[in-house]
Amino acid sequence: MSKNIRFVDLFSGIGGFAAAFRSLGAECLLAVEKDKTAAETYRVNWGHFALGNVVDSNNPKKSVKVGPHDILAAGFPCQPFSKSGSQDGVLDKSRGTLFNNILQIIENLDYSSRPTVIVLENVRNLAGPKHKADLEVIKDSLRHLGYTVEQQNFFLSPHKIQREFGGRPQNRERIFILGTKLPAKLAGKPNKKSGFSDSVNSYLHKIKSSVNAESEKLLIDGDPKLYWNLAKDLNFQDVENEAPELKDSEVTAIELWNKWVGDFRASHASLPSFPIWTSCWDPNVTFPANCPNWKRNFIEKNKRLFEDNEEICKELLNSFEAENVIPTFRKFEWQAGDMDSIWDGVIHFRPSGIRVKKPNYLPALVAITHTPILGYERRRISLREAAYLQGFPSEFRFDPNQEAQHFKQLGNAVNIGAVLVALRSLVSRDEAILKMTANGKRILQAVNESFNSPDEFFATWTPSEEIG
Repeated sequence: MSKNIRFVDLFSGIGGFAAAFRSLGAECLLAVEKDKTAAETYRVNWGHFALGNVVDSNNPKKSVKVGPHDILAAGFPCQPFSKSGSQDGVLDKSRGTLFNNILQIIENLDYSSRPTVIVLENVRNLAGPKHKADLEVIKDSLRHLGYTVEQQNFFLSPHKIQREFGGRPQNRERIFILGTKLPAKLAGKPNKKSGFSDSVNSYLHKIKSSVNAESEKLLIDGDPKLYWNLAKDLNFQDVENEAPELKDSEVTAIELWNKWVGDFRASHASLPSFPIWTSCWDPNVTFPANCPNWKRNFIEKNKRLFEDNEEICKELLNSFEAENVIPTFRKFEWQAGDMDSIWDGVIHFRPSGIRVKKPNYLPALVAITHTPILGYERRRISLREAAYLQGFPSEFRFDPNQEAQHFKQLGNAVNIGAVLVALRSLVSRDEAILKMTANGKRILQAVNESFNSPDEFFATWTPSEEIG
């Protein structure tokens, strides 16, 4: 049932934000997604045509026009921002980026028509040293437009959220950038020195972070490794036939490494905690030109590993040659502590090698070629399990002829439970501001009265259409 709340879903994917907002009773005003497969999945499940671009098709320098709305969400791609000194103000620093299109969409509306709440999501690396200045541009640009944005970065991962609030056994840490529009009477005019209004600047010191007592109640109290158990939490019936099979080359690599693990354990208390690079198992290996310290350290550790365990290491190298194991599979990383066998854990084939961990929670979903392997069941996770990890139900419809694309889109999706926790954190933080306007009161009420978990919402939900 609609609560007269309208949302705009930019870079919408298959509808992670849509699920969260629909669970509030909100209606979609506009959804935009460039990927055809993802847009079709969005249409079938949410009944909204999403195929399009945030860039105006008639003018690449302009953004698509959007009407008045209450919530704007975007899991936008992060592009490098300009560092030149030629800009005239805060908003100019984002020119040429997709974030700038988000700003244009907001700017093109008069103040009363702009969204009351903004929810942006991005990879954690946006807060890393390389993009620190870009992140500040994003935050300052929103403050300049009258939005309250936290000073301290707000990170969420589904594996740190309790089950009853939409938590999932997937380590997928993302940064959320949350803003509430100040009422017009408080917003004021931008201050030339700071780039945003004095009132926003004044309020900013009160919101160091979006993490507060209310949001912390939704999170796991303690170590997530002790909270999750994949054998129980990822317990679906009859998914083995749906799961992508392991390749023979992958099974061979796992078996060879598993033998080496057993041989190493016969004379050592624990396995090496550093990445194992067999390309460095050579007494004559040299350091590349301009070798960084971290790489030099790994090379030295691997040389010593080989020297101290030459017999079993040579046996593994000979087996690799005999089985023609590819170079990527000759790298190995053990994060499984005292676990006995590789097959007891979660196995992840990555560009940097094979990683093994205990079966408590899974690494972040990415493309299908890197989907996690449940070693204890000797199979990859299924599409249905991957959807569950992002908060989508078994009833969510995917075109069976596009399975590889759907794994990719799930890897790109926003986790629904994380969005709901972010929303609760935002309204708890900015409750006083939301109570100042009719739109704010509606959003506050909708969030406070919403389902605790996406599972509760999906219990009575049905997709809009059959797959065509």
